[in-house]
Amino acid sequence: MVKKIFFISGFSGSDALDELRDGIRNNQDRYKIINESTNKNVHYTLKIENQEQLEEIEIINIIWQDLLYDTQPDKLGFLEKTALFFYWAKRSFVKKCFASKNKAMISNIFINGAILLIWYLSFFIAVLDWGSKKYGSSFIDKDFLNILLSISSSSFILFKVLGINIEKSIKLLFQTKRYLTENRLVSFCRGRILDEILNVEEDEKFKIVTHSFGSVIAIDAIINTKNIQNKNFDLITLGSPLDFLSLRSEKIKTSLEKMVVILGNNRDKITWNFYYSTTDWMSPDTLQLSSDNNLNTNFKAVNLEGDEGLFEKLTNKPHRKYFYNKEIIENILL
Repeated sequence: MVKKIFFISGFSGSDALDELRDGIRNNQDRYKIINESTNKNVHYTLKIENQEQLEEIEIINIIWQDLLYDTQPDKLGFLEKTALFFYWAKRSFVKKCFASKNKAMISNIFINGAILLIWYLSFFIAVLDWGSKKYGSSFIDKDFLNILLSISSSSFILFKVLGINIEKSIKLLFQTKRYLTENRLVSFCRGRILDEILNVEEDEKFKIVTHSFGSVIAIDAIINTKNIQNKNFDLITLGSPLDFLSLRSEKIKTSLEKMVVILGNNRDKITWNFYYSTTDWMSPDTLQLSSDNNLNTNFKAVNLEGDEGLFEKLTNKPHRKYFYNKEIIENILL
């Protein structure tokens, strides 16, 4: 029987599949990729053969990112951009991040907060500039406007020198907010997963492997679908932002609470390996699922740690390193 692995990447989409493919080639000499195929932009199949024995693994990449293409942050109006800024600048969320005392989480909120502030400031300046041209100096002092322009320009240059892509960061924050607040989008993403996983035979064991935001989508599908909960599978999450996002979204917090119940009720059928890294800004800490020690039988958290420097963190290297870890690749393929 062919082993099935369902891979759900984050916002990086096909880039994550490329990294997984590279990780398999680099870390597993006994496995050979024998076939690759695409089917109507719904999933990407990667077949792998074990050279030591007759065994075939099918990795099905579930594509959901195209569901976000209908709206982009550069198409938003001023009020919508303002709403995006204040969504992530919510005081209680920022306080929870700092209260965690996790350095990576604090760095994440600080860097992304600075990006969001400078991005929003640039649009705010554009509005002020429009007002000054239409209504004159009575609308805003031109010297003050020039100071704001200098701050904004200097910040954009600094971010560029540091290798930070502001446009990409804003897009990530915008699309994350969309998923957390639009039930219709959540339903569509869930449907993509169900179209694939529900076809698995009832007694067939399989794996769900996720990277980054893909874990959020996978958890939603699991907690909302009895037919998945009744199946026999291993969940492997790489660099999941669930802990971080649970501080901002009650929906995510509730999803984790439901997942704890499902794990507790299916100790002999469902396992969850949660890989994170203290240097990964997106996944800097493990989940605090429950005080029930019995959950340790089917929930395992693994800290990859790491010694990446600031530049490597800014270029997101710690968030991609999971694909090049021998233990993780072994766990995915075995």
